[in-house]
Amino acid sequence: MLKDTIKKKIEDHAEYTFPQECCGLLVNVSGKQIYHPCTNIAAGHEEQDFVLDPMNYAEAEDLGEIMGVVHSHPNASEQPSEADKVSCAKSGKPWYIVSYPAKRWASIMPEGYEAPLTGRSFSYGVLDCQTLYIDYYRKEFGIEMKQYGSEYDWWKNGKNYYAENWEKEGLVEVKDHTQIKRHDLIFMQIVSDVPNHAAVYLGNNMILHHLMGRLSTKDIYGDYYQKHTTHVLRHKFLC
Repeated sequence: MLKDTIKKKIEDHAEYTFPQECCGLLVNVSGKQIYHPCTNIAAGHEEQDFVLDPMNYAEAEDLGEIMGVVHSHPNASEQPSEADKVSCAKSGKPWYIVSYPAKRWASIMPEGYEAPLTGRSFSYGVLDCQTLYIDYYRKEFGIEMKQYGSEYDWWKNGKNYYAENWEKEGLVEVKDHTQIKRHDLIFMQIVSDVPNHAAVYLGNNMILHHLMGRLSTKDIYGDYYQKHTTHVLRHKFLC
């Protein structure tokens, strides 16, 4: 449970950043719990939940032991989103959420929540096309892949994460796209100069993917997606 004095500091922070989400950390400093306010570097991006500045996280670690993660839901319910549940599980820390300006509170514990592959909500960097294929390969084959480019709109800012890193993840290119097989990974360019979207080929001309602003879904691998395909990749484990 949070002390009322801590809640007041968090609510003041939520008021200061409103209508953007505030975020911060609960830190145990010599046996005393403090609230360490942090900068939300995702502020202003509707398709991305809060992203806590890593510099602020390092500052908090220097102060003491991090005990929990805090953020606000401006003009929204205090109940955790699907992205909150996923991120809480990955963090291994309790999460506390305040609805502002209603000042209602909720908390969640890291209990290993995993979002379903289809029907998951979109939150860039947490639940998106890249995290979907990472989850797919882990659940189906126990293959662990790294996440690249969690910053918003990296493909518009001179980055090329997908094309530059697939070989590091044990993938080999299928140059003849007519030889695509079930479980192959597809990279596409969607309104971009570099590959910025990914899908898993399910066979029978169907893909699993997650477009921005939509729920993850199975879709027909039709002319539009085939036209914008840049890479077909197969994990060496599956070759």
